[in-house]
Amino acid sequence: MGCDCNIYLQRDVLSHDVMNVLGILLGYEKIQESFDNSSKFDHVVVKYVSYGYGDRDRHKIFANAGFSSPEHFTIELLENPLDKEWHMLHCHFQPEYLLLSGGSSNFWKTVGTELVKFFGGHIDYNDCDSVGTNFSASCPRTGGNRHEDNPAFHSFQEELWALKPIKKLRDFFL
Repeated sequence: MGCDCNIYLQRDVLSHDVMNVLGILLGYEKIQESFDNSSKFDHVVVKYVSYGYGDRDRHKIFANAGFSSPEHFTIELLENPLDKEWHMLHCHFQPEYLLLSGGSSNFWKTVGTELVKFFGGHIDYNDCDSVGTNFSASCPRTGGNRHEDNPAFHSFQEELWALKPIKKLRDFFL
């Protein structure tokens, strides 16, 4: 078993929000859409992000259902704009957090740090070393990551719209 970059996000994070933020950070186009086909902005849609399972034909970011238990699923990233590579992220629902595990690479260290900045949590760049937390951040939203009422949902959509893609992978010493 190799060394992983472990990303610990707050437990109130929704998996489709993680996929949307991944899509934006990687540079996929985002679109303002309306629920009622009017001209007003209701929510962000990220091009090539699948909201179903295993939709490889039209999407570049999608989830695969749990292999051994419902607490586990994977997110696959196909030929993303940032590094043009395929990546897989193992996701585990834990009592205190959502654990995302990718290989200990510059890609996951850079992307994971940005996920932690957006959602709150902490990141361990290399689970084989003696350092348990390399970067941490509190959730920037006072009500947490759940957006169950209209004002919180709209505010979250505005944050998605304002989020900028990563321009370049950080150079971490591996």
